[in-house]
Amino acid sequence: MNKKSTVASLFIATLLITMIGNVAFAQESNDYEKWGRIAVEVAKESYGADVEFQDYTYVGREELSEKEAKDTFKLVASNGQDKFEVVVTLVFDKKTKLLKQLSLEEKR
Repeated sequence: MNKKSTVASLFIATLLITMIGNVAFAQESNDYEKWGRIAVEVAKESYGADVEFQDYTYVGREELSEKEAKDTFKLVASNGQDKFEVVVTLVFDKKTKLLKQLSLEEKR
């Protein structure tokens, strides 16, 4: 193998590895968006029309086991004068993407 073909092979291998990594990141980003939408909708349903949710923050993902992960979100809420946070955690199956557990915790 000459020098040009070795450099070209290394370039192609690097490009493929980068593309695979980007696909994996994009899939996790899509998961984050999906679970974020669910977290906001469940919080809205749980608190009703009297509470307004202004913003939410993705806290992060915790790997619970080989099969399960947990995403956590902090939502900023207000009901008139009071402002508070609602922490929503969602446990899901990493392979099937099915929700297994959901919890809401209010922090004032």
